[in-house]
Amino acid sequence: MPDDFADYLVLITEENYDQWEALNARRLLAYRREDDPEAAAIIAELAAEIDLPVTIRELIARAAIGGRAWPEIFKAIYAGILRPIQDGIIDLDMLVEGGVQ
Repeated sequence: MPDDFADYLVLITEENYDQWEALNARRLLAYRREDDPEAAAIIAELAAEIDLPVTIRELIARAAIGGRAWPEIFKAIYAGILRPIQDGIIDLDMLVEGGVQ
C-alpha cells in the first residue's frame, strides 16, 4: 500500500460496539434499499407533531399506512427525524420523540 494512501488505520471489531447496534445497522442497510417517499413524508409529518414520547407501535397506528411505516420510521430514527428515548434494539415498544427536522 502506498504511504499516501491513508494517514492512519482504525480496526473495528465486535468489542467496539454492542450487539443491538449491529442488529440495527443490518436492518437499516436492508431498509435503505427501498424508497417510499410518500410513507417517509407521512412519518416526517407525524414526527413534527409529536408532543410526548410515543411507542413506534403507536406511531405506526397513527400513520395508517400499515407495514409501509416500519422501514420509514427506522430510517427516520437514523436521519434524526425521530429520536429514541434510550439506546437499544429498535422495536415496536421503543419510545421515540420528534427529532431535528
